[in-house]
Amino acid sequence: MKILVGILIVTVLKCTSLSAAPISPISGKYQSTNQCQSGTICMGGCGAPDNCSRRNVVQAVLFPLPYAHKPNILTTGLSHIDTSNGKNTRLSVTKETITPFGFNARFNSWHDSITHQACVDWLACP
Repeated sequence: MKILVGILIVTVLKCTSLSAAPISPISGKYQSTNQCQSGTICMGGCGAPDNCSRRNVVQAVLFPLPYAHKPNILTTGLSHIDTSNGKNTRLSVTKETITPFGFNARFNSWHDSITHQACVDWLACP
């Protein structure tokens, strides 16, 4: 949980359009949702080609509205990948630290694969 909170703070500082979940005027608590939510998260570009192999990138996903409990269904699917044509493509994407507020997506490439960019679509349901 500490890792996710630390990453979320960095994400909030970088994303000026990100807003916190609405707070109910009656209870003073966060309003949660019982609806499915979806989005896209990318690993970010690697810059120089020398930095594109053996990448291990963690990106935080903050749900637009939190859930009352950790979502029961959380799926991801590869939606974009940019790799070098001279090497094999090796990429895994895992979900970590799933909470009612979000999760971490870990993008991992290995050996001599060169991954410039990759994105996944995600779907979370209560």
